[in-house]
Amino acid sequence: MSVHTKRVDPGDFRTLETTINLKCIAWFKAPAGAKIKISKWLFSEDEQTLDGSTFKKLILTFGKVQVLVSASTDITYSWDPLSSAPSIVSPPIPF
Repeated sequence: MSVHTKRVDPGDFRTLETTINLKCIAWFKAPAGAKIKISKWLFSEDEQTLDGSTFKKLILTFGKVQVLVSASTDITYSWDPLSSAPSIVSPPIPF
C-alpha cells in the first residue's frame, strides 16, 4: 500500500493521480465534504462525497483521480496498482 498526502487548494477539481493502461485503486476517507471522482478526458464518473468516517474507493484503468475541496487542506489517500485480487477491505490509512 502506498499512502500519499497532498495539499489541495479550493477551486475546480484538482488532479491527484493519473494512470494510463494500469488498473489502480484509490481509497479516501477525509476531509468530510470533499468530492472525489474519476475523469476520463471530457467525461466524469463515479463521483462521491467524503463523510470523514467511511472509506470510499475509486478504481480506474485510464484517467485521473480528482478532488474538490472548499478550503485549502491536506488530503491523505492510498494509491496502488491492482494485483490479480483487488482489495475488498479498506486499508488502514492513518488520519
